Amino acid sequence: MPQNISFMELPKKTEPRAPDASQGNLRGTKLWDEISGFYKAMQKPAFGKISNAWDLQLSPKGDILSFTGSYWNKPDDSSDELNGTPMARICLVSVTSKELQMITHGPNNDKLARWSPDGQRLLFLSDRSLKGIFQPYILNRAGFGEAELVVDVKGKSVEYAEWSPDGNRILLGIAGLSADKAAAGQIGGSGKVGGADGRSSADSWLPSVSTRPQENEWRRLWIFDLTSKNLTRLDSIARNHWEAAWCGNQRLITISSAHPGEESWYLSDVEVIDVTKEQPERSSIQRYEIDGKVRQFGSPVASADGKTVAFVRCLASDRGVIAGDIYVARLSEPGKQHNAFRIDIDHTDVTFLKLLDSNTLIYTGISDIRFTVGKVDLQWQNTELEHFKSEEVFQSSEGCADPYYPKVAASVGSTGQAVFALILQSRLRPPEIGMVENRAFSKIYSFDHPGFEWLRSKVGKSTKVSWKSSDGLEIHGILDLPTVRMGEQYPLILHVHGGPVFSWQNTWTGWNPLQILVARGYAVLSTNPRGSSGRGQTFAETVLGDVGGMETQDHLSGIDYLIETGVADPHRIGVMGGSHGGFMASWIVSQDPRFKACVPLAAVTDWHSQHFTTNIRDFDLLFLGENPYKIEKGSQYLTRSPITFASKIKTPVLQLAGEVDFCVDQSQAKEFHNALLENDVESVLVIYPGEGHGVRKFPAIVDLQVRTVAWFEKWMPAHT
Repeated sequence: MPQNISFMELPKKTEPRAPDASQGNLRGTKLWDEISGFYKAMQKPAFGKISNAWDLQLSPKGDILSFTGSYWNKPDDSSDELNGTPMARICLVSVTSKELQMITHGPNNDKLARWSPDGQRLLFLSDRSLKGIFQPYILNRAGFGEAELVVDVKGKSVEYAEWSPDGNRILLGIAGLSADKAAAGQIGGSGKVGGADGRSSADSWLPSVSTRPQENEWRRLWIFDLTSKNLTRLDSIARNHWEAAWCGNQRLITISSAHPGEESWYLSDVEVIDVTKEQPERSSIQRYEIDGKVRQFGSPVASADGKTVAFVRCLASDRGVIAGDIYVARLSEPGKQHNAFRIDIDHTDVTFLKLLDSNTLIYTGISDIRFTVGKVDLQWQNTELEHFKSEEVFQSSEGCADPYYPKVAASVGSTGQAVFALILQSRLRPPEIGMVENRAFSKIYSFDHPGFEWLRSKVGKSTKVSWKSSDGLEIHGILDLPTVRMGEQYPLILHVHGGPVFSWQNTWTGWNPLQILVARGYAVLSTNPRGSSGRGQTFAETVLGDVGGMETQDHLSGIDYLIETGVADPHRIGVMGGSHGGFMASWIVSQDPRFKACVPLAAVTDWHSQHFTTNIRDFDLLFLGENPYKIEKGSQYLTRSPITFASKIKTPVLQLAGEVDFCVDQSQAKEFHNALLENDVESVLVIYPGEGHGVRKFPAIVDLQVRTVAWFEKWMPAHT
């Protein structure tokens, strides 16, 4: 009989695919598994737990801290894959027992809790009814049972909610669903409040229509009366309100502009609104332009008695990212001009304010690569500032990002003295909540877990470095070095921050690619060139009219310094950055041929076309200081555009962009990509669907890191 034969092909033994940033799908490559494993090892111990905190708030008596916590759901399968972003939850931690309690459970996100003046209720925002659309809810302290919906503002989303000092009314900052998101948004970055383009998923087939501003693009102020249950909009105030706060029980301090588009934030004023009258009255405190200088505002606050207001004025790049000078005012009669007085905090850019009473102001700020907490005592003579005295109550070379710049929670404790709490962190310290006592930090709760311990074993040495730029100005930065030195010199990656008005600080890097690159043998230099925060407004303002000018020399001189001192290998220099950092990465390779690899994210490459495709058109008008309609020879719209010099670039460029970035349209990356290919330069263009100004969701984050590492390892390998 013939033998029975079974035909079966044996599986081949295959090695994982070599990483290539130009591939469409990098899953299954060895590098994907390594970097995905990096994030799993860091985050897996936090599944089902609170792993981070922001928006720290002290109860009126100073005995309980509330905050918005990051919460990762446990995956439904055994893959342990990270997907999307962590959920936001309202949490409490006792100052005395140090016990943490998660008091909301979604679904979706709960954030921005505010204590009632009597400390018995918590007001917070949640999108539990409709994802992405936030409404106000209240929890009662006695038992913290089911949250009660305050009011459903249908067809709109609430961005912030504040109790009136008497606890009887709630101020609601409400945005239409087509209102622009800030590029520096906590979740999503750029896009529209109601979704990427302001449409719900059910209406995804609808065309996108642009015209003059419509009502659903404005930010309005509403007041909800808890007794009468009446919801009232300040109809007569035809302004777009970016921020607002109660000023006593009868007035509001606001930062507002004449138009609703994101670009109009750069041209906002500080005003006071009297809401007691049938037709609310506005009175000015400070205009956006003083002596020909256009500046921005943030952190508007007022005392509970309504007598004193304060705010920060500065040169700013992004809404919500403020660091500058303090201004205070004693309010006069409604409807009259109020005089604002500058408070000089030496060599400190102030990032956050809180008035404990009409004469006591609390602030946080950054001074070089450290942060400070301080108190200012104000002495008034009628509406004139007669005298002030500032006192630093805490400073640290570690960081306090909440979420971008330092903030502090402060209140008057049971003893009648001011008490302070903050979230301290650094390269080696995961976020920790604690109190400031006698100028020292006392830990209450740490988010440390085995995942952070694992990451600490991978990170290297982090130190502050200083050098002289080409004109002799001293520039500072942070140098991160691997734990193991593979040769005499490190391959060096220049890491450029966004802004340009921003600052690298000694903070926990989290999902940042920095630590992955350091763990793989790269040295990373994070520079704070002129234009950065932390060294006063004069230093920040040097970038005006000189974008890509002397800041370029600040970066290059830092590289030269590390080469001269034997740290960096001159033949293995790379550059990366996002937003303005992406522009600088694209720009600097057009000005200096030494770079072996370049990875820009959300980068402006053509200032002229950028002006006509962005939702922040006043940004380039402010920072370039020129007219895009009058392009002449020598115009910075041409001479500071990387695409103008594409024929001179030799560096391979990996360009990363978000599909729905309203701030820097993906066309910027496409233009530059085509220009580089036309000039026979190695270029790969990667556009992430559903992402805005930056990549913020898993697994896209893993993909971005895999491509970034693969690009540097291809063109300037760490292990030679």
